[in-house]
Amino acid sequence: MKYFKKNGAVFAFEADGSQDELITEDFVAMTAEEVAAHTNPPAGIPQSITALQGLLAIDQAGLSAAYDAWASDPGRTFAQRAFLSKAQTWKRDDPTLIAAATALGLTSAQVDSMFVAASLL
Repeated sequence: MKYFKKNGAVFAFEADGSQDELITEDFVAMTAEEVAAHTNPPAGIPQSITALQGLLAIDQAGLSAAYDAWASDPGRTFAQRAFLSKAQTWKRDDPTLIAAATALGLTSAQVDSMFVAASLL
């Protein structure tokens, strides 16, 4: 297949040239990277994972020590301590999760990537 873009839409034409007359000047050939992204779209970002999946993802990212230091800080609020010790599910938009990610210097995109990785564990 040959892939093109036009007005924000993707068009695929047969590689054998049998549809080439349909490809007008306003079609823009897609790069190999664009074709790969189009034919293999990323999985959606999970909005929740189990606490175990989250902890394993933190460990895989090499952030275990930093996370432990943040989690064991005596300055944690009651709600944060409850989340850390009782939550069975971590929701992507939980304020404690966001606070931990911020303290660890993680961007929103990095947290999304960790949620995807964690969902595969």
